[in-house]
Amino acid sequence: MNYSRREQFKKALTVVGILAAVLVIGIPISLGFYLSTESHLVLREAKNAKLALEMVALTQTTKNIYDADASGGMAEGVWEGVSPYVEDGCVLSLDGFDTKTRQVTALTYSNKNFRVVYTVNDNGKHKWEIDYLIKIQEYTDQD
Repeated sequence: MNYSRREQFKKALTVVGILAAVLVIGIPISLGFYLSTESHLVLREAKNAKLALEMVALTQTTKNIYDADASGGMAEGVWEGVSPYVEDGCVLSLDGFDTKTRQVTALTYSNKNFRVVYTVNDNGKHKWEIDYLIKIQEYTDQD
């Protein structure tokens, strides 16, 4: 088969159009799937961290695990009890704790560019917010 230049150009243009359509549709779908999957994993990690904090609170019944003045909001020795149950490299902050029920009422968990914020409102409703964080720019002081 001997194709003319015009037919070859049409075929090449069709192939380029199909590839462009696949990229335009495929990249957002892949990104959405990735963000959904990773956010569910990080949410599970945050829930594990909450359970670990409550477990430590139950084992240390003589003292409060929440210390607003301490780094991460955790009293001395709490991180050591929680760290085996959370992912390496995560940042965990205990932001609220009910001393009567020994339950976490607020925490922030960050890992893999995701931040999970857990809160309990006055009606006892639990709320989990998952954010994806992107660093746009960073400014530093010049000496």
